Amino acid sequence: MAKLITIFIALCLTGLLHGEEQWAVGQTKVQGNPVVYTFVSALPDAKIVSSMPLRTEITWKYNGAGNNGMPSDAVQRSMREFEAIFATMFGQGISHFDAYTVSGNSLKKIVLYVTERDEFVRGLNEVLADSPIYPLEINFFEDADWNGLVHIQHEFGVVEDAAPTRHVIEIR
Repeated sequence: MAKLITIFIALCLTGLLHGEEQWAVGQTKVQGNPVVYTFVSALPDAKIVSSMPLRTEITWKYNGAGNNGMPSDAVQRSMREFEAIFATMFGQGISHFDAYTVSGNSLKKIVLYVTERDEFVRGLNEVLADSPIYPLEINFFEDADWNGLVHIQHEFGVVEDAAPTRHVIEIR
């Protein structure tokens, strides 16, 4: 996998990336296509980590062949629409923690940690009830130590004693 350091003039973070956490942005290349990672640069308090053992991955695959692996304008609009609707779910008191997103190489992945699978699915179905059908794949993984997020933090070297294999290009 080729590594690439770039400087962004502007980066539009989704409505999902809210809160007090500090976020890092990094980029690499996969199969010649740019892939952008946005992720929380530090783990939250241990009490939060222990209360949310399920890593939830929402994946949206698209055809980015003619666009350097990135979504078309129409797909981007649909993604933003979904993200806006999805964000309303958390106003209903569903426990979650936004961890990271991956964009590029013909997919968008939103990763968060949740307390309980059924609560999450019920909330998602409620907010999407009157929406178009989105091409989403949702997977849940037992990840009590938040290894999914920790792995990315180490890959980009934003935690102590990490030997980065990729490069952070911005921290917000």
